[in-house]
Amino acid sequence: MIRTAPTVFKERKLYLYNLKTGKKEVLKTDNYGAIEHAFFSPDNQGFFFTARENVKNQEGNPNALYYYHLQTGEIKQIFAKSGSYINNFMLLN
Repeated sequence: MIRTAPTVFKERKLYLYNLKTGKKEVLKTDNYGAIEHAFFSPDNQGFFFTARENVKNQEGNPNALYYYHLQTGEIKQIFAKSGSYINNFMLLN
């Protein structure tokens, strides 16, 4: 299960919560701010999220889409547009 904070455009953390064990793991997203819209990938190997890169502790719009691979912790940029705001996205199979 993924949950993002309700505070708009502020620094926040992502946690992975295991419903079976009750353990909560902080996911490493130190270089990303304004994290929003986290959704698991269809294969459940990772998740997609919107954020703003390398502007920690500053306000501003999430302007890029990223993929977080759960096994490796690697974050890959999927799409970015400077000066824009990604307020929603849809995964299509």
